[in-house]
Parts: sequence; C-alpha cells; structure tokens
Amino acid sequence: MKIAAKYNEDPILITQIIILESRGKANAYNSKTQDYGLMQIHKSTAEGLGLGEKCLFDWHCNLEHGVKMLSNMRKQVDFKRCSWNTGIKGTKKYPKFVKNTNKYSLISVGLFKGDKDGI
Repeated sequence: MKIAAKYNEDPILITQIIILESRGKANAYNSKTQDYGLMQIHKSTAEGLGLGEKCLFDWHCNLEHGVKMLSNMRKQVDFKRCSWNTGIKGTKKYPKFVKNTNKYSLISVGLFKGDKDGI
C-alpha cells in the first residue's frame, strides 16, 4: 500500500482500521456519528481539513487523509488503533479505556494474541 509507506505506517494496521471502520466500503456513511468513507473520517474533522463529501467518499482521497491523520496521531499517543476511535484527547484522558477498546478491536478481526499490553 503506497499511501501507508508514504506516511511510514503499517499497511496491515491500515487494513485493520478499514475493516473495522467501514468493512472496506468506500461509500460507507454512519448517519449517527457523521463518519464517512473507508476510514470513517468524522464530519467536523473533514471540515477542519477543508475536505468535502466528494473527497470523503473517494477511496483514494479518504485513505490519503485518513493515513496522514493516523500518522500525526501516532506521534502524540502510543495506542494507534484506539487513538483513531477516541481521538488524541480521549486517548490521553482515558488510557485504561483505550487499552480495553484496543483489545476489543483486535479480537473483532481475530488478531489479538493475548499479550498483556494490547498491541
């Protein structure tokens, strides 16, 4: 995955996020949370980045911005998968919740190996 390499991210991690967030559907939309596309980018986040609906539903544009955001989050917090769902503030404020959510996410796709620290 070229986009993952561009931001020095693990393509398997990106694939896991896509599976958990959108089941790989570029046109996925969650009306309750207002999340869009493959990586389920939130409406307010998209607006802050100047992204419109056309970009959010375009698989390449959504993936590019999603991986870039994840890479930026990774520089600030250790829990990559959970920071995606809870954001930077939530990850820092509730680290125990983040570990538990992270474990659940991995179990959801059958990847959790039972290590005590989650990832």
